Amino acid sequence: MATPDTQRLEVHVFGAGEGESIIVQTPGGEWGVVDCFASSLTDPTTNAAYQFLERQGVEEIQFLCMTHPHRDHFRGMSQLLDRFKIRSFWRPAVLSGKRLEWLLESVRRDATKSGADKFLKDSEELFRIFSLVKEKKQTTGKPAIPRHAATGMQLLPSGSGAGNVEIWALAPSGRQIERYEDELSACFDADNRFVRAAANSSHNIASMALLIVFGETRIVLGGDVERSGWQDVLSEFDANQLSCHLVKVSHHGSTNGYSEGLWDCFSRERTPIAVITPYHRHRLPRKDALEHISQFSRVFTPCVDALRASEIPHEVSDVSLKSWLALRHRLKIRSHYIVPTFATIGFRSHLAPRTPRSTLKAVSMAIQRDRKRVIRRSAAIAFGQRDV
Repeated sequence: MATPDTQRLEVHVFGAGEGESIIVQTPGGEWGVVDCFASSLTDPTTNAAYQFLERQGVEEIQFLCMTHPHRDHFRGMSQLLDRFKIRSFWRPAVLSGKRLEWLLESVRRDATKSGADKFLKDSEELFRIFSLVKEKKQTTGKPAIPRHAATGMQLLPSGSGAGNVEIWALAPSGRQIERYEDELSACFDADNRFVRAAANSSHNIASMALLIVFGETRIVLGGDVERSGWQDVLSEFDANQLSCHLVKVSHHGSTNGYSEGLWDCFSRERTPIAVITPYHRHRLPRKDALEHISQFSRVFTPCVDALRASEIPHEVSDVSLKSWLALRHRLKIRSHYIVPTFATIGFRSHLAPRTPRSTLKAVSMAIQRDRKRVIRRSAAIAFGQRDV
């Protein structure tokens, strides 16, 4: 594995039309994974995060985070728990104890009632993830340390092996946790008998959002936080704290994925980069949301049309691609909504010459092909810390 650059923080966003995963490499050389998606639970080659980490020679992950229990954010996470040593496992504070039992039972009952093989497998995967977190022993003889996230909690302190990086929970707030508790408890009667399944959309109520701080660089990973959740964030955090360089857009670009004034805060000091992971089955992102977000940011998406590997010269570290985005085709968005992207051979960002300020160094797309199909797509972002 390459020697870590102590002046660089890398963020890799994966999402090819369904599901998303975000990999963070800290200046201290530590790795973290936020969410996961694999189209096949028996084939790790369909798991972008798994394949990426394998190619980097990673054996240990400092933190693994499930922002909320939706299949497009947890499917395939058991593969990571099986393959890698996990130091800590982050989840919304509401997913513990009796409330976790309610969730797992509700999802299982709902999947059984539907009879659909897909939902049954997803239910089994969710149960297996939490079983592995609880039972799997690491080399220290201890299971992965749980971290139960709520607004204002520091999940990763500076100097914890990750270099000068801190990670804080922006969401869920106490109000959202109570709403989700009420939704889960309503699935059972006073005698703890199952009554109904939790509405699938309700899981977004509990979604985590993260704030990564590296020197003067700030990155927001929005999970699937919805409007009411962002309203709580705005009431808890000062606008200056939310001014950022990069935003992983919440809920795949849904019109319910932001609140009034949120993007004013994100863009308070600069024009941030917004990375959207499309969800084609639900026709996300929405055109209205994309138009709104593009007023405050430069929009990128890791989902592109298929590219032939032969079109990319292997001797070139990064080449400009005039690729038509599937997103642009479907929504008929004008070209200025999508900033031109770059393709990088391999999985490392190509850095521009260092500047004294905390600035975006590179935005790239890493594309790996297997048997005429794109199996991994990512937007890779590298940041340098301001010299202070």
